[in-house]
Amino acid sequence: MTHIQWKHVEYHLQLVETAGAELAHGPHMLQATQRLKQELENIRVALAFVIGQQAAEVAFRFCCALAPFWERQSFFDEGRRWISAALGLKEAPSPRLRAQLVLIQGQLYWWEENYTQAKPLFEESRALYQAEGEMHGLARATYMLAETYYYQKLWAQATHYFENCLQLYQDLGDPLGMGNALAKLGGVALFQDHHLEIAAQRLHKSLALLRPCQRPLELFAVLGLLFAVEYFSGNLPAALTHVQEILMLFQTVGLEAFPGHNIATILCACCVCLGGVGAVTVAAQVGGAAEAMFEHLGSRLASVYMPHYEDALKQNRAQVDEAIWMQHWAIGKTLPLQSVISLAIEACQSQEKKNF
Repeated sequence: MTHIQWKHVEYHLQLVETAGAELAHGPHMLQATQRLKQELENIRVALAFVIGQQAAEVAFRFCCALAPFWERQSFFDEGRRWISAALGLKEAPSPRLRAQLVLIQGQLYWWEENYTQAKPLFEESRALYQAEGEMHGLARATYMLAETYYYQKLWAQATHYFENCLQLYQDLGDPLGMGNALAKLGGVALFQDHHLEIAAQRLHKSLALLRPCQRPLELFAVLGLLFAVEYFSGNLPAALTHVQEILMLFQTVGLEAFPGHNIATILCACCVCLGGVGAVTVAAQVGGAAEAMFEHLGSRLASVYMPHYEDALKQNRAQVDEAIWMQHWAIGKTLPLQSVISLAIEACQSQEKKNF
């Protein structure tokens, strides 16, 4: 029986490592997500067996490979439980592997905006990578530490660590890392001081670095910030263009490949932008869908964006009778997500035609 169980483990470890790599880097994110969802119960059985057998190295490999899947599917608590169980085995991981595992743990807290728990894990990961001389890991841990400060609006600390990781990525010649760091420095310029021109410069440099990498999640982030720049500049047609590209990205890559929180966030952006150009009832439906998605996830719009979103919603609601707004908001909360995305794209395209 044990021999059969190990064969089961070997098969699912290979599946997880192959699919996990696709989720992190590859063009087949949707297919990889679907494969992992189909095999999820078998993967759980295999991982539980490995931990029961005190097979630490195999458990560590499962956890590292599953990290992108846990993040995309919002399995934050489950992922943390498996990592804690793996780290509790008799055989301790190497310092470099521990750095990777605690970094993943921190990210799983970060997604839930639990920055109090995330920050010391990122700091530990950063220190371990630095001691090992592992510069890619150090850059990633530094980036996540900066993200923790960014979403708490602690701009001085965020700037310090984003600039630090930008220098690390420049030294490594890593365009993806440079693009991500530049994007968030653009976000700092935008939300800290409302320096729209500086923000736009940084974000366009970021986009030039990221487009050739063909990484949908990274493109999503910089396009979302470019939307915000154009929206705050009053250039709603340009803002809608960025939103539309993100929505098309959802359709092209597949919704399951993106974290639900990110999808809901862009629906909020689409809601305020459509309302700004007068498509108020569609805006209400898209906003209702965003609210329903956040409720399903047990999450909310990031606090760095919330004041701007609430102000825009008030302006949108003022354009129509309150009963009409609430009626369409309620409709949006019941629509299937794919229908909402199609509706939003159609509304963006309709507005684009009006601008010509």
